[in-house]
Amino acid sequence: MPNPGDSQALNRYMYVLGNPLKYSDPSGHAACAADDRACWENEWTWKDRWYKEHGYENIDGRYIYSGNFVIENADALLRDDHVRRTKISNFARDLKDNGTTAGEALARVTAYAAAFYKSFGAAINPFSMPQFVDDVSHVFTGMAGFDVLKDFATKAEDSNPYFVKQGGFPDTDLRRIFRDGSTNQPYHFWFYVTVSFWNGSAAAQAGNIFHEIDPTRPGGRSIQDFALGAMGVDLGQQLRSGSLSINGVSGWIREHLMR
Repeated sequence: MPNPGDSQALNRYMYVLGNPLKYSDPSGHAACAADDRACWENEWTWKDRWYKEHGYENIDGRYIYSGNFVIENADALLRDDHVRRTKISNFARDLKDNGTTAGEALARVTAYAAAFYKSFGAAINPFSMPQFVDDVSHVFTGMAGFDVLKDFATKAEDSNPYFVKQGGFPDTDLRRIFRDGSTNQPYHFWFYVTVSFWNGSAAAQAGNIFHEIDPTRPGGRSIQDFALGAMGVDLGQQLRSGSLSINGVSGWIREHLMR
């Protein structure tokens, strides 16, 4: 809320305090009078910060998506799991609400999450990798950590506030071998990344085989899901071994999953 002391500001659906003839709102966060230069400069600065945090750069007066996410106070947010994961979750929800495809959603969310870990201190911290994996896991699967399989069995995702829920991400930008016409491939893929990272490749691959190949298991099966799950197992192992960095995940997804 821009000004808690102003009763007009309590109604967050009211534009510029109900006085559009006097004020404009360049950023969505403050009512600026036409001659209030300080207000306009501050609000455009805020707008620029918003675009930078969401991976855009100002090129010749136009904001173009570059994938370079700049998050202010990122190091401080590494110490606040709730705020950091809420920001990542909100970012993913915005992508979902705007019809973002599965591969693009995976690439952008992992790039955004990785932006919190760009500092030298985060890069050398041994806890950064598991924390990053869990950040994305909470958002795409609603489950995280060593107990991910237990969480799956108990449907822990139903009560996870960061989970964006399954569905809503068309698979049209994935390679043909990974497309089965569903809209929940980010969930499927990152689930196997998480299991592979925390419980090892053998457990993850066994689960993938049982879920997609075993004819005795009830429910839907597809070779596309099996192939995508296998890629999740592979990525999980690369992250577990350290052969792929946090900042390399988004590029890996674009190279190996997207057409």
